[in-house]
This record gives sequence, structure tokens and C-alpha cells, in this order.
Amino acid sequence: MEKYKQSFIKLITNKSFLITVIIVAIASYGYTLEHVAVNIDVLSADKFMEGTELIAQHRLMGPIIERIFNIMDFYPFLGDFIAVILLIISAILYCSLFDVISKGKIKNIAYTIFACFFISYPLIMEIFVFSPMGISIALGFCLIAISLMFIHEAFIDKKKSKFVIGTIALWCAISFYESFAVVYIVGVLSITLLEILYANDEKLKLRKNIAKAFHYAIPLVIAFIFNLVITNLVLKIFNIKPSTAADKKIYYLWLGLKGGCY
Repeated sequence: MEKYKQSFIKLITNKSFLITVIIVAIASYGYTLEHVAVNIDVLSADKFMEGTELIAQHRLMGPIIERIFNIMDFYPFLGDFIAVILLIISAILYCSLFDVISKGKIKNIAYTIFACFFISYPLIMEIFVFSPMGISIALGFCLIAISLMFIHEAFIDKKKSKFVIGTIALWCAISFYESFAVVYIVGVLSITLLEILYANDEKLKLRKNIAKAFHYAIPLVIAFIFNLVITNLVLKIFNIKPSTAADKKIYYLWLGLKGGCY
């Protein structure tokens, strides 16, 4: 994993890259950080983070982090500021991953453009600053990048320890928000594309890399099964009922207008 560390250091010590990324982050989220808006999710923060609602939705990791660090609740400026910092780190982690995969053949300007787009309009952005989920989303991006690094290396040197670490990181991300499975798949497709583009023997590498892409589904399936088993155990042990928070949105015909609003 030393090569990823070296690539990360190379990027953060590149002044033009780092300054541009920070400017884009400030331009994208500076106003939001300084002008906090209260929304319906903020008013329900206690229900989700300190209560059992997220656990009932099979999103276990957010409440765990909240219990340990007490940072996942609604904290004006601080919560979103931490989330933006984590989002910047995520962008650099993905650039480091792509730099290693491409064997350093991609120019720095490409990483700068990618990081700016990633920060200003991330793949999962609809709840990034809308609710107290900012840290969960940003941390999930970091975990997916780390997961891809370890799993990619596990397939190269056949080390089970790296595969296990990568799968655990993937499970943590999915346990924050299940849509991170899509981010993982996009990352796998990006790795496969880069390996094909920068392969020496194109015909051989094309078949090999496409076949290897399907192997990345193994840790994803394991992570989903593990999340299902762990969450169901927690639900059973603590007698938590599965979430029905969204059910009433589609049951107006049965509950009536008044019943459907409560």
C-alpha cells in the first residue's frame, strides 16, 4: 500500500492541485457553511441519530459513530465543515487510486479537473447538506476509495488480509448509506477502464480485466449479506421494529388523507 501513500503525498504537496481544490470547495460549500438552513430532517436528527430509525433502516454505522464521537447530530457549521474536509480527502484518495492504476501516466491537470467535479457535484449529493448526513456521506466516499485500494491489491498479490480489510471498509460504507454500492461499482468500472487503457498487451489485458471486474462483485455481495445479518441481529437483540417511516407515503387510499399524514 506504500505506492498509494506516495501518490497521496505527491498530490497534497502539489500546490497548484491543492489550492485549486480548496478554492472549489470554498466556492461550492462556503455559503452553505455560513448560512445554515433548518429543514425537516434537521428537526428529526435526534430520531435518526440518537434514536433507532437509522438502525431500523439497516443503516447501522451512523448511529455507531454518533455514540462514539458525538459528531453526527445537527451541529451548525462544524458538521458540514468536517464533511467538506472529508470530501476533499475522498477526492484525493480517488486520484491516488487512479494514479496507481494508470502507473503515473495521467497528467496532474486531469486529477485537478476530476477532483473539482467530484467535490462540487459528488455522486451522492442530494442529502449531503440537506440533512445531518453530511459526515456519513463524505466518510462513505473515503471508505469506498480505501476499499477499492485494498481489494484491488488483494487480487494482485492474493493476500486474504487485504481482501478482508477492503470488504470491511465496503461494509462500513454501505452501512452508512446503501447507495454507496453504486459508488463502488462506478469505481470498479473506472479501475477496469484504466487498466485496459494502460495495458501493454491490449487483447490479452482486455479479456483479463473484464473477467476480473466481475470478481469485484464478491466483496460487494459479502458486504451486503454481512450488513443484513448484523443489522437483523441488532434489531432482534434490542427489539427494534423494522422502519415504516416511508410506508404511509403510498398508503393514502387505505389510511385516508388524515391517517396518511401521521
